Amino acid sequence: MTGCVFLVGGLGLAGLPVLGLWWGKAMLEHSLSEAGAGWAVAAVVCSGVLTSGAVLRVTARVFLGLGEDPRELSEDPEAERSEVEPGQAGGRATALTHGPAWMLLASGVALAVVPWVHQAGATAGAVFADQNGYVDAVRHPGVPQVPLTGPAETVWTGTGLALAGVTLGLGILLAAAALWGPRLRLHGWMRTGVRCAHAAMDGLHALHAADLPEQIGWLMAGAAVLAAVVH
Repeated sequence: MTGCVFLVGGLGLAGLPVLGLWWGKAMLEHSLSEAGAGWAVAAVVCSGVLTSGAVLRVTARVFLGLGEDPRELSEDPEAERSEVEPGQAGGRATALTHGPAWMLLASGVALAVVPWVHQAGATAGAVFADQNGYVDAVRHPGVPQVPLTGPAETVWTGTGLALAGVTLGLGILLAAAALWGPRLRLHGWMRTGVRCAHAAMDGLHALHAADLPEQIGWLMAGAAVLAAVVH
């Protein structure tokens, strides 16, 4: 059951149609395309490929046992190779741990395919983004506000479905490359490219520590840079 949650979540991160993340991804890509920001559409696709590829790799390695064991590929003779003894693992995950994940996934499906839920989500988004409504509520408290209704977006477009397919396909290829790539015998420019990618990843790992405060700092910095670029 836990593996199923990971798998569906990984596919959702890639923008699999009928899931809620695909709805938001398709709307974002459509708006960026209309604004002439093709580079931002490419950034959205790349982020979906990286995040979904990472989650799908974990799903395939942990729950299906696919790919190469990183410990077998290590050149360090002192690499840790301890195994979990039978009976030492924690208890089975219960419905209490699976329930929230499945509820969120079901809510995402409802947002994308159930008409009245879809419209309610669009209306909530319009209210959230209504700057004039916030100003009027502060300056004139108690005055009834004009109710807003979100637009009925058309997300089942050929472009949205095509970009979702591209993101999903590249995410699966990325996960497969991470699982079986170390065993491939590459030559020439391919080997050079892999080495450059590994060097870039090592640099990112050195910049990003595992502690929560630094992760929050990087998240806020990225959001600030994105806001500056979009403005």
